[in-house]
Amino acid sequence: MGLSPLSLSRSQYPSMTAPTDALIAAIVARDARPEPFAPSEAPFWNDPWISRQLLAAHLDDTVEAASRPLETMQGSVDVFVSKGLLRPGMRVLDLGCGPGRFAELLQQAGGAVTGIDLSPTSIAYAREHAASRGLAIAYREQDFLTLDEPGAYGLILQAYGEISTFDAATRHDLLCRIREALAPDGRFVCDLSTPAAHLPDEEMPRREWAASMEGLWRPHPHLVLTEHLAYDGAIACDQYLVADRDGVVAYRMWFQDFTPETARPVFAAAGLRIASMWDGFTGYPYQAGPWLGVVAHRS
Repeated sequence: MGLSPLSLSRSQYPSMTAPTDALIAAIVARDARPEPFAPSEAPFWNDPWISRQLLAAHLDDTVEAASRPLETMQGSVDVFVSKGLLRPGMRVLDLGCGPGRFAELLQQAGGAVTGIDLSPTSIAYAREHAASRGLAIAYREQDFLTLDEPGAYGLILQAYGEISTFDAATRHDLLCRIREALAPDGRFVCDLSTPAAHLPDEEMPRREWAASMEGLWRPHPHLVLTEHLAYDGAIACDQYLVADRDGVVAYRMWFQDFTPETARPVFAAAGLRIASMWDGFTGYPYQAGPWLGVVAHRS
């Protein structure tokens, strides 16, 4: 009588049984529906390995994974200029600047730009690249949730939906800090994810897995179990359970989706009045797409 695959595995590799059982138990323990905005179990943006992979994604214009293609960013900056939001000599703050691609375009369009980001890898690249092009951009390695510069900027930009990734209390505090950092006639421009960004997709399974010898999450063999979760209140989460030789870590990407109707009171509560709503950063009226562009000022 032949042996089953399980019994064969245990007979050939008895020393692997306990570690494998422990790994599976760790996955099962974490494979539960988290409470809304439960944090990840380890750093993401400033993890040394992951941040290098994210930098490569930022710089790859063939994929829209970490940021938008450079051509799209240039179109957005052209809109800001045409709408009078960006003027020569204006002090500009790019929140979550990454490797500085938006910041460089804003500087070339006449802004005096400061960029801040949590990732030391991205900030180091941004500084080096700006210096190589003779661009005097002030970059700071900083969590923008600690922003404290009253009345400093004529334009504050937050691109690619990070405002949508925070719980209500954190978002409110950040918007209040942004309001305080605006000059009296300054403008805050951001884009928010909308419910259209997280509509059910029949081609995308709710749960999926992938195994890699090396990839975004780890420089060594690992397994990634992904789950796409939806909650009441237009909240969504992409949860990634990354299992490797060191155990299992849960990473969670949260999204609070907005519509024009739900965005206005959130901004108003922080002392910001929304003056315009666009279809992303196109400058055209919102068309119920996946991105809601917002232009706001101090109320």
